[in-house]
Amino acid sequence: MEDQVTKNETSTIKTQLSGTSEVGTTIGVYLKEERQKKNLSLKQISQKTKINLTQLEYLEEDKLDLLPNKAYVIGYLKSYSKVLGIEPHIPMSHLDVTYSILNPSKSTDIKKDQIPAEAVDKKPYMIIAALIIVIFVLVVVYALKTNPVQEANQSVTTQANENQTISAPELALANSTDDKAQSGQLTETTPGSAIPSSQTEAVIQTQTPKINHENLPINDLKQASIPNKNEKTLEAAKQTSLDEKKNEETKEEDKKDEPAFAPMQKELYAYATNPSEEVLKYIPSDIKNNVVPNKQNVFIYAHKGDSWLTYQIDDRDPRQNILTQNSSINLVGSVIKVFFGNVNATTVFLNGKLININTRTGVRNLVFPEEKGSQYVFPLFIFNKQTGEVTTSEEYLKEKKAKKNL
Repeated sequence: MEDQVTKNETSTIKTQLSGTSEVGTTIGVYLKEERQKKNLSLKQISQKTKINLTQLEYLEEDKLDLLPNKAYVIGYLKSYSKVLGIEPHIPMSHLDVTYSILNPSKSTDIKKDQIPAEAVDKKPYMIIAALIIVIFVLVVVYALKTNPVQEANQSVTTQANENQTISAPELALANSTDDKAQSGQLTETTPGSAIPSSQTEAVIQTQTPKINHENLPINDLKQASIPNKNEKTLEAAKQTSLDEKKNEETKEEDKKDEPAFAPMQKELYAYATNPSEEVLKYIPSDIKNNVVPNKQNVFIYAHKGDSWLTYQIDDRDPRQNILTQNSSINLVGSVIKVFFGNVNATTVFLNGKLININTRTGVRNLVFPEEKGSQYVFPLFIFNKQTGEVTTSEEYLKEKKAKKNL
């Protein structure tokens, strides 16, 4: 019944997207078409990517609800894309479309860097660019119109505040203008009335007399350049304030995404006492009887359902794997770290002996041997939600410390 419902949902998805652009195709339809173009079977894809065949079938049938969380699905897509020889960001966009249809209430926005260039509407950018150009032209025109007035006002202010000398012809002109004003020959004007040209010249020269800079003392010349330095200092202070504010915002964002690290528990697991014969049958005899000495031999069998693992053996790169029901994995190394996504669905043997792992949530971080656990912190692995990549907590903390010291 569940399979029938899932198939109906898949059919509905494909019907909704019929006639849409390539970006609107579901991830399953897209991958299947690309795989068939390469004349590859799903089994061949499974062999090359090391991904379980059932998981690949779920992916091509758009049964995302039967797959693990999105971080694992993204990891699948990166491996799948590498085999098909396509850029990973293309199937990522199809994955977001599929999730948005399967979960309309939790629709995932397609990231800008995943949208093909031809799918981007350039009209809004052209309009914004045009507005910026118009504003720039208006600012330049305004600055050109207001600049002479500012220079005149600056000249008057400088003349009033500093002890400066006026040349003899200008002083005579000013005195003659004063005499005319006292004798009633200077015409009083109101706003909007015309002023004779000779009187206009006299008024302007009286208001903005020329300054003989040759007679200015050296100290006054130095003082005249102070306002420019103050303006530059003020601009630098503003820029510094903006940079500090930006750095604070960046730090706050980093704090939100910062994992909460904690010391590992001392008692991670315990050997089972009097295990049943039925449970002991889960470990094959050839593995049980061929334990590698002086190594950690960890055998994991999924007998109650699917379980997803992230593990690291010694100093090798971390790996992710999904154990479907009735499948198993055998890990051998000096130090083994394992993150279980659903440990309650598994049975774990250490060096051929059954161990009990107590957890209510099914999520567990384990270190073999147990005494090495104090050297690590919880969580053992850090998952990048954007890329699907995984790194160890010690590598993450090391990189963070290096950035802090820059």
